[in-house]
Amino acid sequence: MAKKRKQTETEKLYSKQLKRIKQFIRRAEKRGFIFKEDIIPQKPKKVTKASVRKLEKLTPEKLYKKSLYVEESTGEIEEAQKRRKEERKQRARKAVKTRKERQKQRRSWSFKDAEKHREQLPSEGKEVFKNIIDDFISRLQIDTSWVGRKRRRPVALQETIRSQSVLLSLINQQIALFGEEEIGNRLQANSDKLSELITIVLWDSKAEAIQSATRLFMEILTGNTLTPSQLQNLDLESEYNEDFEQPE
Repeated sequence: MAKKRKQTETEKLYSKQLKRIKQFIRRAEKRGFIFKEDIIPQKPKKVTKASVRKLEKLTPEKLYKKSLYVEESTGEIEEAQKRRKEERKQRARKAVKTRKERQKQRRSWSFKDAEKHREQLPSEGKEVFKNIIDDFISRLQIDTSWVGRKRRRPVALQETIRSQSVLLSLINQQIALFGEEEIGNRLQANSDKLSELITIVLWDSKAEAIQSATRLFMEILTGNTLTPSQLQNLDLESEYNEDFEQPE
């Protein structure tokens, strides 16, 4: 039996990009989007850095532009960009509805209910930390496709999009583990350095610098150096984060 040849670093990068695109398409198809059959370039006989760059340029924004949306209940077909705007509006309406429902529930609480759900009652201190978290999250969600009148280099933009998604997943993960107060406190304590790193993540022209800033942000927020396995899991988790995508 012939021994399987070990992949080169370039081939590994190509496989990773291919996996990203296929996962993205599968998730989008489940929501009613239809993509052209030839949207993914045919794999070349020899994978080169140019082959990797070609896949890197297939950002979510470009993939959506090469798709259509089919409304399941009516069969009506519409432009993908129009549907994406509607999805964002639906998420925003759902968030407002959820907040109102929680507020309504709290207004009807008795004293015993309030005691039972003490942790759910907003306090001034908790609100401060929540605002700090919201501020960092809002900065990580801005569109960085353009710098002035110039469109950013595809490689750097793709790395920014990936890093934004990974950092958002990390913040949510840490909140689930330690709570808003603890994570808000960490963000506040390291605010200047983390803000500096976010600027690099959002606007730097070099993918390597963006990657380094992302790793340092993660280490400061968690207080640890993440293992390769943890980094890989977080990267995969961010792939499933449908709440964040670059605006069209």
